[in-house]
Amino acid sequence: MLARLGAMVEGASFYPFLSAWDNLAVLARTLGHYNPARLHHLLGLLGLGEVAHAPLVRGFSTGMKQRLGLAAALLHDPDIIVLDEPTNGLDPQGIHAFRAFVRRLVDEQGKTVFFSSHLLNEVQQLCDRVAIIQKGQLLAEGPLAELLGRYAANRYLIEATPIERALAVLQAHVPVHPYAQQGSTLVVQADRAQVPELARLLTEASISIYSIQPQNRTLEDLFLTITRNTQEPPLDEPDLAALSG
Repeated sequence: MLARLGAMVEGASFYPFLSAWDNLAVLARTLGHYNPARLHHLLGLLGLGEVAHAPLVRGFSTGMKQRLGLAAALLHDPDIIVLDEPTNGLDPQGIHAFRAFVRRLVDEQGKTVFFSSHLLNEVQQLCDRVAIIQKGQLLAEGPLAELLGRYAANRYLIEATPIERALAVLQAHVPVHPYAQQGSTLVVQADRAQVPELARLLTEASISIYSIQPQNRTLEDLFLTITRNTQEPPLDEPDLAALSG
């Protein structure tokens, strides 16, 4: 099993007075996988081809060291790749390139990639399945879309003016309650079938409606909901995530 596994740990260490090439060569020889063509391919693939021999790794940025760590994890062409906080230290362009690279590993080469991260937005953009772990306990695991659907309430963002009248109309006529206010946007909890009725009531009250749309739930919302170990907070409680409209 270990022969099929490659790993990159957070803050991986390299020999600072060796080049990227020499660092990978030392590791490859130690593992019994030294193949100059493979080293050349990986360094080029990860954008380190032009710095393979100079400067020395001590002159590398954090992002360059992260890419070198990923190259080290892929030396023996493993089937399963474990990455620990892989986007730490990367700029937006580097993060985008990382996502595209990992997606190719999965889609084109059939690799299985596990990675741990506190950057939940990155996890949501990249992962098909997620597991939420707190204090060593597995709280939830499964396809991301399924988990979001299971834990997400039906919430809709209604942008309308005047907002105070819209709030009064909704409270007086339908069994839903505005969750929070932000500018000209209300967040209400309702079934999808109720949305046309909400629009009709607002229109008949001469309230201008600019948009009604589902509130997209995020992995951060899901994480906070599950780790609170409670149900969704009451509608009259502040919820910063619900104010993101």
